[in-house]
Amino acid sequence: MSSPSVIIVAHSPPPREAVLRTALQLFTEQGYFNTSVHDIARTAKVSIGSIYHYFNPDFPLGPYAEENVGAKRTGRE
Repeated sequence: MSSPSVIIVAHSPPPREAVLRTALQLFTEQGYFNTSVHDIARTAKVSIGSIYHYFNPDFPLGPYAEENVGAKRTGRE
């Protein structure tokens, strides 16, 4: 008998985390008002629908990204 195959899967951050990190990065580089949802989706390699699934479209993503990802970067958790 042959031995079972081993599949190695590279883990990427969960989509929600990827969106937050990407949003903060783009807001820092391009400015909040110069960054679109399309920019975030393309850079994070997620669909626009994923962004709206994880985040309420009526709530600005900028302050949320800064509060959640920015705090981790600076140790303010």
